[in-house]
Amino acid sequence: MNIGLASLPEKGMQAIPDDLSNKINAKNIIIGKKAVNIIDQQSISFDDGNIVNAKNVVLTGESSHLVTGRPNRYNSIITLYFSTNLTLLHGKYIHLYPYDELINNIAFPTSISSSYSKDGKNLISVNVKENNIQKKDIIKHVQSRLAKYYGGEVQHYQFLKSFEIKNGTFIQLPGHFDQLEKQKRSPYIIGETQIVGSIEGAVQSGLEMADSLIN
Repeated sequence: MNIGLASLPEKGMQAIPDDLSNKINAKNIIIGKKAVNIIDQQSISFDDGNIVNAKNVVLTGESSHLVTGRPNRYNSIITLYFSTNLTLLHGKYIHLYPYDELINNIAFPTSISSSYSKDGKNLISVNVKENNIQKKDIIKHVQSRLAKYYGGEVQHYQFLKSFEIKNGTFIQLPGHFDQLEKQKRSPYIIGETQIVGSIEGAVQSGLEMADSLIN
């Protein structure tokens, strides 16, 4: 097992875009439209026919294919949540399991913020790799591993719910960064595809682009 320090907003990851949007004039936010084309490097056309002009165009997420001409590829992942009364060691870290054939990583949100639990129990988030195991069997396999890794018995880990995320982590194969073209003019691309496949990488990429455009 490897561990890395975790950072988590008190009200969940959605708090990040919510905080950003609250600091921007609502008139400058357009939602419910899909960008379909870049015109002359400084104009964006949308699926409803409208066109927006800008000094600089910055693309992220799926919109980057308007420049690269290819869609992003992602790993799919299943996230399962459990609760337990057990005390969990090193709870403020993300626990990575590179040699486990099923579990990718485990995190303990309540160790970062108690607001993630309404009954005082510890919340456990387990990311499972893509597999062909039936859902009910995945739960049993994970509960068995939790007991092995963190102590207690299988029944000490109560299953809560699970989510299947088709577009989980961005696939960055060897040589990915060698293929990136140096961005010399608008439209620019930011996000996890440009640095590291993570929320932290996406934020860092955005901050660096903002600094370069301002300065």
